Amino acid sequence: MEKYHLHPKSLIVLGVYQSMTQPSLVSRHLHIPMPTLSNIHRELEKNGLLTKQIDVEDRRRHIMKLTPLGSEAVNTCLTEINKFYDSKKSEITPADTEAGTKTLIVLNQCFSETYLKKQSSKKVLL
Repeated sequence: MEKYHLHPKSLIVLGVYQSMTQPSLVSRHLHIPMPTLSNIHRELEKNGLLTKQIDVEDRRRHIMKLTPLGSEAVNTCLTEINKFYDSKKSEITPADTEAGTKTLIVLNQCFSETYLKKQSSKKVLL
């Protein structure tokens, strides 16, 4: 990610722009405030990874598009991340997997019980 001057949040934003073009939709999808997203846009544009264009269907709006370098950055970074996780997966033993699964089951039950208690304590207004 260093090669492309990306931090994790920027990579996520760039990845979302592979399938979305409108900043307002990306902001809602990622739960990122528009001012924060605008700062990320400026950085991505400065690094040649993203371009801003006027929407031809609605000239009041802007759309964002990945540049070829932006597409390369997303693909390269995701490949590097997958390689890293693949190398770490080999360190996990079957016993680790079993213990982790049991822990998740217990946590899921606790959260489900808490949620059900909260739902049953709510009053229904007619």
